[in-house]
Amino acid sequence: MEESFEPRKIRDFGEVINDTFVFIFQTWKPLLRAYGVICGFFVVGSLLASLLQQFRMMKGMKNGFAGAPRDSFSVLSNLLGFEYIIAMLFSMMTYTAITLTSLAFIHLYKEKGNEVPTVEEVWTYVKFYFFKFLGSGILLFVLFLVGFMFCFIPGIYLFPIISLMFPIMMMESANLGFAFSKAFTLIKNNWWPTFGVQVIMLILVTLAGFVFYIPLFVAGIGGFFGGVTRMTTLSVITQVVVTHITMVFLVFPNIAIALSYYSLSEQKDGTGLLDRIKSFGKKDSPNPDLAPEEY
Repeated sequence: MEESFEPRKIRDFGEVINDTFVFIFQTWKPLLRAYGVICGFFVVGSLLASLLQQFRMMKGMKNGFAGAPRDSFSVLSNLLGFEYIIAMLFSMMTYTAITLTSLAFIHLYKEKGNEVPTVEEVWTYVKFYFFKFLGSGILLFVLFLVGFMFCFIPGIYLFPIISLMFPIMMMESANLGFAFSKAFTLIKNNWWPTFGVQVIMLILVTLAGFVFYIPLFVAGIGGFFGGVTRMTTLSVITQVVVTHITMVFLVFPNIAIALSYYSLSEQKDGTGLLDRIKSFGKKDSPNPDLAPEEY
């Protein structure tokens, strides 16, 4: 019998990375099912919106916008257009759905006593937190950009802190202000390990995604290096489809940051150990299936 995975425990840098793979490999079927059912609509919507935006760019570059005004703003607006706004909107919603699905899955796994949650249970959390996470994500993205504008270093410093805020909002039913403050508390003396975990996971995700592009390079499909004017319809469709297929790998850094949160929280609070001590001798545990608003 496969050993039960314990999300909430103290882990070092290597253990967080290793246990991310352990958890995903142990639960990949139900996790992939939840991803497909919940995130599928957003991924497909983002894919279609991206195709429309890419086709507009191709048409604009090929035609050279003959007769269009030559000032920078007019050229840019003609090049991107309304399709770009729709693509950006679907992209933000897709990343929000993937983040929420990943965090809700591991959170429910812990709350259910290390049992795999159903898609319906995960969906309850996703729909409850969706707009809260979407709005917070936009604000944090702006903060992240502002940090990069100030000599690059502040943006790097904020990266792991902002990453931690999402599991805090989910696991502790917290608002953005509390999550911001708690993230600074948790990351004190732990900035480098938290930053390192996220960087390593993003590198691995990038490499995994690149594997899907190898057949495109071998087959000579693409114009990846030739610019928009040399790209064919087939290459655009293939590139956009592959990009959206590989979005599934974003589950890995989300699970990793959740484990980082559990580890840091356990170091600071020790609530996981206290809960296990209190549960000794108890047959029944509180119902974990309630939606957040019913707690």
